[in-house]
Amino acid sequence: MYTIHLMENNKKMGFNKSRTEMSEKWEEICNDTRLPNRDLNHILDKLHHKINITPSTNTERFGGNRLFVWFSRVAAILIIPLLLTGVYFHHEWRELRFEAENSFVEIYSPYGARTKFVLPDGTKGVLNGDSKLKYAMNFNKNRYVEVSGEAYFDVVHNEKQPFVVDIHDVKVKVLGTRFNVVNYADEDESEVILESGKIELQNRINDYKTMMEPNQKIIFSKKTGAIQKYKVNAEQLTAWKDGRLVFRDERFADVAKRLSRWFNVDVVIEDESLKNYRYRATFEDERLEEILMLLKLTAPINYKLERRKQLHNSTFSKQKVTLFLQ
Repeated sequence: MYTIHLMENNKKMGFNKSRTEMSEKWEEICNDTRLPNRDLNHILDKLHHKINITPSTNTERFGGNRLFVWFSRVAAILIIPLLLTGVYFHHEWRELRFEAENSFVEIYSPYGARTKFVLPDGTKGVLNGDSKLKYAMNFNKNRYVEVSGEAYFDVVHNEKQPFVVDIHDVKVKVLGTRFNVVNYADEDESEVILESGKIELQNRINDYKTMMEPNQKIIFSKKTGAIQKYKVNAEQLTAWKDGRLVFRDERFADVAKRLSRWFNVDVVIEDESLKNYRYRATFEDERLEEILMLLKLTAPINYKLERRKQLHNSTFSKQKVTLFLQ
């Protein structure tokens, strides 16, 4: 009886020592600063309760199994926080991945500036003044950009993944080419000018599709979806990216529009007959006043400049330029 009692006491002392060691190990794991800040003590309490109510008949009968059961319980206590940590980091990684896939990069070119850019696939381009370019962080999986304003693109060729530019209700789909898009929010029309290669245009208003050839210009009406196609010299119309304004037998109405974009001014043609007047010139690094003076010297026109006015919201209006016949 004395021997049996001694064995029982030793068994209880060993078990209590094991519980103490497991508790110390648990505290060490929970206090590890590398793990996420989570309170796991409720799990330890459940394990202790489970251990206390587990029958010990088999472990008393087979001494070798007691060691196995002890190690199993210790392993369970060690593995559970590791599993919880793995689940936590997996959840955090999924959230970061979701945020990355739904995040966007936006490039803005301020008034009177030209901003060069390079996209993640190597596509190069230039943004004109007061223009924005927007694309997703996962751009290489979906070569899709949105443009507000004017932008020139030199697209890297990729047959398996077309390059798509969204301008209002028009989608420009290309494989590899050089082209120009115009989509200012305060204008009623969008433009696409193709310099080289081929592109497909789709108008979402009427689901109209068309292909463009080099040296073509297409104008879309934002209100009606109507399309006009012209034969042009694309290099002249895209020379703005190199700091030059080139006019070759262009209608004065188009000259006024390009001057408005270039200098961020409001150019108004007072006489309707002047809009169809044709003009030819090249300007590089000239100021607005210098260009207006040259226009006056080479064409039967005059101009009037009005100062910018302060608006009720403390901003200022665009400078107004009025053109009229002499």
